[in-house]
Amino acid sequence: MTYADAVYYKTVYYGVEIEAGELPRLLARASEKIDEATFNRSRYFDKLSDYEKEMIQKATCAEAEA
Repeated sequence: MTYADAVYYKTVYYGVEIEAGELPRLLARASEKIDEATFNRSRYFDKLSDYEKEMIQKATCAEAEA
């Protein structure tokens, strides 16, 4: 599961522009890193509070930029 999409990245996160062609791939890899860091607990994303979801989305965007 990818936690952030291009729309979130561009309209909410306001990150450094990543090439449109690279963005889906980088967000997918970043989501995998978030899963790894949380021992796959983030797979319960739908059950998290809005605040927790937003923090995971922001972390995904930050990891994609890194």
